Amino acid sequence: MNDTVHLLTELLAVAGDGVEGAPRTVLREFVAVQQHAEFLGAVVMQSKIDMERSIRAVADLVNGIITLFECGGSSVVSAMVLVRSAGESIMRFCHIHDPNVPPAQTLLRMAAYQIESVEDGLRTAEAFGTHGEEDARDAREKITIMHENFTSNGIELLASQRRPEFTVNLSLDGVTENVNVNLTDAYRRYLQVGSWDWALGSGATHGRGWFLPNIVGTFDEAPLMNRKEVAITVMLQILEVATALAVAAGGHTGTDTNEYQRKVHQRRIGATAVDREQPGHAVGHREYGRRQVAPSFPLGTNGESFAVRP
Repeated sequence: MNDTVHLLTELLAVAGDGVEGAPRTVLREFVAVQQHAEFLGAVVMQSKIDMERSIRAVADLVNGIITLFECGGSSVVSAMVLVRSAGESIMRFCHIHDPNVPPAQTLLRMAAYQIESVEDGLRTAEAFGTHGEEDARDAREKITIMHENFTSNGIELLASQRRPEFTVNLSLDGVTENVNVNLTDAYRRYLQVGSWDWALGSGATHGRGWFLPNIVGTFDEAPLMNRKEVAITVMLQILEVATALAVAAGGHTGTDTNEYQRKVHQRRIGATAVDREQPGHAVGHREYGRRQVAPSFPLGTNGESFAVRP
């Protein structure tokens, strides 16, 4: 955890200095020459606040996992659920700060998160039925104001045909981005190894019958995995997510995260060595990343959830 805190401190310092050619710097330069630079700059600043809150939430989740294992209890399902939640937050971070997309798309992804956050307030209020009517009215007013702010500052919004209060996608400078993010595809895209972690987390989160026998026993049957194996599985998932964070944030800001990734990989080697019956040859972190399995998207879509849909 301390290494990650140091990494985040360095990332913020480098982003503030502005590395020439880095996506963060290019984004800043892109915003500066736009007609609505002040508003778009505010979107970027709000995104920084949003992501800080998200990272702090992830730290809380990881601390919860550590507490579960340190207390010596048998809360194996809880640990799997918590790591799934942490992973989804980091995948969203990686999606927004993907260093391989143009600055307009990065800006739209930041804006999409903000729009989704406000529009989800209406969905939540409506879930309470008559008890949430006042909150629903407030949410609709906020949505209207936000939509007007975006459209009057150069960002086009495509409203849902069924529910005009909700936004399907946003467009700016010839680029279009969906509001909803397919996190299953994000796992496949941003995890170097272990995109299947999403499926494992889903099995635990939703109590799937195919998964629970692995970690939960009955009066007559022991679980297929022992406590040590569950702990190693959870730890490896955390390490993969930490690597994804370093790759995305480092690429976005132009920060050298090699040493951090090396330390993460040393922990990965240590964890797998504990669970390995026969000694094997451990590759370095660079080769580990190069051995990444190409993402396999369902039905040959090639991850089209990231593309524009009609």
